[in-house]
Amino acid sequence: MTSPTAPNDRVPNADALDEHAADRPILAEALASRTPAWKPILAFVAIAAAIGGAVVAGALPKFERAKELGRANESFEELRRRVQLGVIRQAPSTTTLALPASLEPWAQVTLFPQATGYVRERTVDIGDKVRKGDVLATIDVPLIAEDLAAAEASLAVAKATRDQSASRLAFAEASLTRATAASDSNAVSVQELDERRTTVRSLQAEVAAAEATIRLREATIGRLRQELVFATVTAPFDGTITDRGIDVGDYVEPASGSNARAMFRIADLSSLRTYVDVPQRYAQAISPGLAASVTLPGRAGAPVSGTVTRTAGALEERARTLRVEIAVPNQDGALLGNAYGEATLTLVEPRERLLVPGSAVVIRADGAKVAIVDAENRIRYRRVTLGRDLGSEVEVLDGLEGSERLVTNLADEIPEGAVVDPLAPATPPAPKPAPSPPEPARK
Repeated sequence: MTSPTAPNDRVPNADALDEHAADRPILAEALASRTPAWKPILAFVAIAAAIGGAVVAGALPKFERAKELGRANESFEELRRRVQLGVIRQAPSTTTLALPASLEPWAQVTLFPQATGYVRERTVDIGDKVRKGDVLATIDVPLIAEDLAAAEASLAVAKATRDQSASRLAFAEASLTRATAASDSNAVSVQELDERRTTVRSLQAEVAAAEATIRLREATIGRLRQELVFATVTAPFDGTITDRGIDVGDYVEPASGSNARAMFRIADLSSLRTYVDVPQRYAQAISPGLAASVTLPGRAGAPVSGTVTRTAGALEERARTLRVEIAVPNQDGALLGNAYGEATLTLVEPRERLLVPGSAVVIRADGAKVAIVDAENRIRYRRVTLGRDLGSEVEVLDGLEGSERLVTNLADEIPEGAVVDPLAPATPPAPKPAPSPPEPARK
């Protein structure tokens, strides 16, 4: 039996077709599920649009902030170019100089003991008024009295010895005179004449020694008598007892340094004086006779008037100040000695000065400067010479005429020649009236 078809009758590549026949359903399904070409493009466009939107959304606030910052810089630049003008005014022709002062007594002394012994009597106490020569205290000095009596007795012995030596000297001189006259006739030998001359010279020496002893005894007696005088303590001038350091029965003796014990302190309070140190700038304006006043804290009434009595005539080496003495009368005793206060001197200025606001001065490396606005509203820096710093105002001694438009709020960034917008000087507010006292309550 033969097959229906012969091998030579088969279709070409039939085996290959038969081999992929099983994959045909899979290929057909894959072709049916393949994504179209436009879909990835659409997805890419959507992603790019989302990213662009995010970038734009993030950049918009920054752009707005940059615009706001630019507008703020423009506003700041406008404000920076707007300057406030200040007032230049003429300083007074006189200057009031206030300096610390201490009212010291015109004369003040501390009395120390000059004799050794015990206080027998004390006649005054603090606050007592005394006159010159008044007895303040008496010191009992028995040892000095005994030494004085012994010195006086020794002086009497020395005088008696001198008188004896003087008598013997007179006799020896007479014998020498007779012997000299007899020697002319050879009645006296030369040896005897020399012996009499030697006796005269010896007695002259004894008399000289006796005279020296007498002077020594007299000096001792004078010292002891002076010590007895020191035993009575008296007032050296009219004044007031301001301190007392001894009482009856106290042992006192002369001493120095830290061991010294003061007995009394006396002050003349009829006139007071104070010393003030005037700075060098005002030293030339100070002269004797210049009026002054002293203000004391806690004292009611007007300041006390005084007068400059003298100056040191030279500046203190370190502080460069002039020591000035001011006398203040105190005849009524109303002022207390050593009171602290403030001395005021009114001085005439030798040159004109201008006062400018302290905020108008700019300190640079090349000195003090101020900024003025010229006729074209441009900044011009001008160097000035400063005087005293009064706090809110500063003295200008040189560099300004007084008619300039002065800048008081100058920024350091504004250069020379910059155009600015000047504002008129601010007028100070008017003082408020004092409140009226409340009306009394009606009954």
